Amino acid sequence: MNWSDRLEVAFNQGHDEGKRRHVRFPESREGGPFEISGTANLATVRLGTGSVTGNMQQNAAAFETWCLALHVVCKAEAVVLEWELPQDEGDPHYQRFLYRLRHFTSLFDWFSIGHPERLGASRLNPGSTLLLNAPAKRLGSDDLETEGEAALERACLRDPAFFEFFGCKRDGTEIVGRQLPVGVFESTVSKANAVFPGAKGAIDLYALKDDCFWLFELKAGANIPAGTLSEVFFYTCLMRDVCLGTIQPSHDDGRRIANAKRIDAWIVGHKLHPLLDRALSQVLSVLQAAIDTRWAGAPAVRIRSIALPGERDCFVVPTGKAD
Repeated sequence: MNWSDRLEVAFNQGHDEGKRRHVRFPESREGGPFEISGTANLATVRLGTGSVTGNMQQNAAAFETWCLALHVVCKAEAVVLEWELPQDEGDPHYQRFLYRLRHFTSLFDWFSIGHPERLGASRLNPGSTLLLNAPAKRLGSDDLETEGEAALERACLRDPAFFEFFGCKRDGTEIVGRQLPVGVFESTVSKANAVFPGAKGAIDLYALKDDCFWLFELKAGANIPAGTLSEVFFYTCLMRDVCLGTIQPSHDDGRRIANAKRIDAWIVGHKLHPLLDRALSQVLSVLQAAIDTRWAGAPAVRIRSIALPGERDCFVVPTGKAD
């Protein structure tokens, strides 16, 4: 079965010519970084080592988006995920994969893991002291960039209309920031104790006001990969665990996040990936319905997307409301 053809046909069914999109799975090949097999009713996704230890934005690593697409768009009744074990199961990138996988599995009955015992390699064990790292002093190198995501971040950070559009009124009682780290460490914050990667990963923009925490993943121009959902899902799970006390903050903003009763996570960009565009796809709606059912109680969690008018590094207030 050609799963990419099935995806594209199913995705575009019922869309008029102006809304049809070229939507494909990553290249599927045996022994490669990504492979889909099985029947129309039972699909198996297999990830290679590089897909479980690499950048979660990469197409082949974005299992959340592709498994949702198989179920929601291709109508597979069940999806099984298998993967090749890395040489070092303590690799922080692999630990992050296991964390994402554990949380994703908790949401869906139609999704399962080929070897559930492998989750036992996770270092996030009950009783462990897990710390979220604090923001480092910015060196300012990307402040010289005049285009791309760094420039878009600065434009949004400076513009009160950006935060107010999403419900955070700028009246002096709020906290807004850029590049909130998402590294997790055991017992003490040090390279030797890293559970998740802590060097470069960060939430692009964030805001705190009253009992709400907003996080934003920004993508400038046409750079909206399917893996953006993997990023936002990971960040959201992490902040939820900070609120639940599973992970301890190590800085003032983190301690305020821990008291949040609501987490609003947003994918924001000029051109959304078709599967992440709520006007074209039910992928985010199905994910949100599962969150509402399985993660009931505080903090309430919402994951949404919105396309910005304009292009590249400018912010223009979208028409309508952020719902």
